[in-house]
Amino acid sequence: MTTGTAEAGRQEDHVSVTHSCLQLGEIVEAVADTRAGAISTFSGTTRDNHYARGVAESRRYF
Repeated sequence: MTTGTAEAGRQEDHVSVTHSCLQLGEIVEAVADTRAGAISTFSGTTRDNHYARGVAESRRYF
């Protein structure tokens, strides 16, 4: 993960472009901060149907 340089009291940017699967633990570790009350993430998949109609092609989003 590429990390930007932070100035005193400023938030760091964490940016990565990859074809690899994301590793949730690495992401959480990169943004963890004792000043933060929580880290919120979402993991999801695409459905095989839309309003009871089959989905013709499969897509993966990361």
